[in-house]
Amino acid sequence: VACAERMKGSVLELGGKDPMIVGADANLSNAVSGCLWGGFANAGQTCSGIERVYVVRDVADRFVEGVVEGARSLRVGDPVEWTTEVGPMVSREQYETVRDLVTEAVAAGATLHCGGPTDVPGMQDADIYAPTVLTGVRPEMRIMREEIFGPVVPIVTVDSEEEAIRQANDSEFGLGASVWTTDRARGERMARRIESGMVWVNDHMYSHGA
Repeated sequence: VACAERMKGSVLELGGKDPMIVGADANLSNAVSGCLWGGFANAGQTCSGIERVYVVRDVADRFVEGVVEGARSLRVGDPVEWTTEVGPMVSREQYETVRDLVTEAVAAGATLHCGGPTDVPGMQDADIYAPTVLTGVRPEMRIMREEIFGPVVPIVTVDSEEEAIRQANDSEFGLGASVWTTDRARGERMARRIESGMVWVNDHMYSHGA
């Protein structure tokens, strides 16, 4: 408002808690690929990265299995190496924030499938957090309410797309979101119901799952 009153441009660095909704009819290989990209690109340090996943029960087991397998296969290491896919956190402070959120969630009953603090030969002083997948998370957990800004994907199984939309909208954030379904028209209808500035259909942050 202050900038508009003075006819000045403004750039805002906003946080996000982007949800991903995976429908029962989604192309699972694309959805898994999109989740891996949206959740772990730049070590998860992206404002519009995937921070919450809601997957319909009919395909939940297969989706989780695919994401866990993919997360485990990502190459963690020195970012100057061409083969590295996930590098270190931007700071010790952010690394500790991610570690604390995951530790607290697991202590409260979440299941850790893969990931966590890791060491890379030759990078003893680097703050590296391996791609992490959680299930069994609940809406009231901090990890589902606060921005993670790290390589962590919490996955929630829901009974319907209606429940997924309701939970996706249960957030103070509203930056980005994505809907995954082979029915493009239904995906667009769902997208219009999500309270978010940007909603992709069968994509997230211009992922490889488009």
